[in-house]
Formats: sequence, C-alpha cells, structure tokens
Amino acid sequence: MLVKMNRTRPLYKHRLSQGKVDTHLTRFRVTQADVKNNYLLIDLENIQPEDLRELKPHGYKVLVFVGKNQPTIKTDFAVSMQDLGGDAQYIQVSGSGKDALDFHIAFYIGRLSQQFPESRFRILSKDKGFDPLIDHLKQTGINTRRLESIKQITRFSATAPLAEQMHWINVFLRSLGRARPKSRSALQNMLCSRFHEAFTAEKAEQFVDQMLRRKIIAVDETDAVQYLDAGRNSDSDQLRLFS
Repeated sequence: MLVKMNRTRPLYKHRLSQGKVDTHLTRFRVTQADVKNNYLLIDLENIQPEDLRELKPHGYKVLVFVGKNQPTIKTDFAVSMQDLGGDAQYIQVSGSGKDALDFHIAFYIGRLSQQFPESRFRILSKDKGFDPLIDHLKQTGINTRRLESIKQITRFSATAPLAEQMHWINVFLRSLGRARPKSRSALQNMLCSRFHEAFTAEKAEQFVDQMLRRKIIAVDETDAVQYLDAGRNSDSDQLRLFS
C-alpha cells in the first residue's frame, strides 16, 4: 500500500532565521546540552527502507528527503516514521533539477554540524555520488558515512569503527537491564561469546579499557562493574543486533 504525497502543501518548508536552523529542525527533541546527536538523512528517491523502528534504541534523529516529483511513500515506511515521533520528519525538496535532493542533504548536514559539531551524520543512499562530499566532510572533522542499509546501524559489525562498536555494545548492554554482567571479567567473557567475530580475549580486555576511559563503566577494586549510562531502553524496544 502506498501513501500519496500532497502536491499543494509541502511536507515542511525550509526557513532560516538569523543564521539558525528554524521550524522543522527545532522539532527534534534536542537541547543545547545534547550536542552529540546521531542523524540519519535518507535519500528517499534512491532507497525506501521498509521499516525504521529498529532505529529506536540507537537514538537516531531521522530526516527523510522526498523528491518534488515523488508521488507516493510505502505505507509501512510512513507508519514506522510516525512511530519515531519527534525524532523523525520529512523534508520535501524544492525544485526538480539534477541532484537537487543531494544538495539539500549536503545543506542540512552543514547547518546541523554548525549547531551540533560533535554530531554524527549517516546518509542512507546507494548513490556513490555522495562519496566525494563525505570525504571532504571527514577532512573538515565532520563525522559522516554513507550507508546502503538500515542494518549497517542496527547490526553489530566487526569491521565498524571503534566508536560505532562502542555505541552498539552500549545499546546492547542497556537492553539487558539487570542481566548485564556484574564484573569486569564477566563483561569481557560476554563480549567474547556474543560478539565472537570481533573479540578475542585480548581485544575484549582492550575494549573494556576503552569503556572505562570513555566513562561508560566504572570498575572498583573487587572487579565489580558500575554502568554509568543514564538511560535505559523500554521493554518494547526490539534489539536485533545480530544478522
């Protein structure tokens, strides 16, 4: 089933006020202290993922860029956008020239990176034309990658950068609630058993050292682990971190 786009009323107008992103971007649940945001920018002309609900535990704010001449959106996709609430919204591209949508995505990454310089940006598109832009953004210190599947966010990858592995492991640990490992040795053993494709005993020890440095956990003299993350996932969050 498809949802028809309204041609007479754009989903969101692009408005700027005094050099700051206004209206639709401020709809996100963002505070001045919350500067390390994860943004997923979806090129809907190029790819339409079936379901975004798996993103919920990963804390992504989703911007979906809709082409001017794009008449329909899949119902399942539209429903999953609604389920993300204030963390997801559409932006309809103004104009239908070549690469118009790509330029809009580049613009929003630039504006958001000015407001929240520690944020991470992921572009969901199979269009390799984004790659030169991404290389340039990386050179300027803006954390950006192009993805071709939502699974690259929601599934653990042994080849992902350390920061992203750290994020995935932290999300997984939060999902365990009170069943999280109680000691450092138990935590390292869990990494080796559940993520065996990524961790040897030595790598697990090094990874836990990184968790300590980043203040994700604390370990006392008895080897007991204290988890320092403030938030926990709700019981309804469905974590499927493994392929």
